[in-house]
Amino acid sequence: MAAIVLLDDDEMLRTLLAEILEAEGHSVIQSDNGLAAFNLHDMGALDLMITDLFMPRVDGMEAIINARRDFPDLRIIAMSGGADFLKQDFLPYMKQFGASAILRKPFRTDVFLKTVRTVLCTPIETDYTRSIRAKAS
Repeated sequence: MAAIVLLDDDEMLRTLLAEILEAEGHSVIQSDNGLAAFNLHDMGALDLMITDLFMPRVDGMEAIINARRDFPDLRIIAMSGGADFLKQDFLPYMKQFGASAILRKPFRTDVFLKTVRTVLCTPIETDYTRSIRAKAS
């Protein structure tokens, strides 16, 4: 199964999602902010990063950009419920920064697991990786 790093400042949600992933056989490393994305080298081989967008210290967008720069083949799921209080919904733009998929909170467990399974089984191809490959050719 997959090695996953899960970043979310909501401890109850993070713990619940980790339990769901572990019940599926995945190993999960948890952090309450995106600073962990700057320490991915210390976590061993990772298959997936799941990150909230709005967190203290280092937000999800910065975590995605950093992870994608250092680990171009890392799969990334961005999630957020922040559009409710913002004038701008940033979640759809996360694919341009390297997210493989997005999830809008609240989501059902089956939707979460289906997204995780799909992302883990799909080759990396995001707007970000397409632009990098286009620049390289």
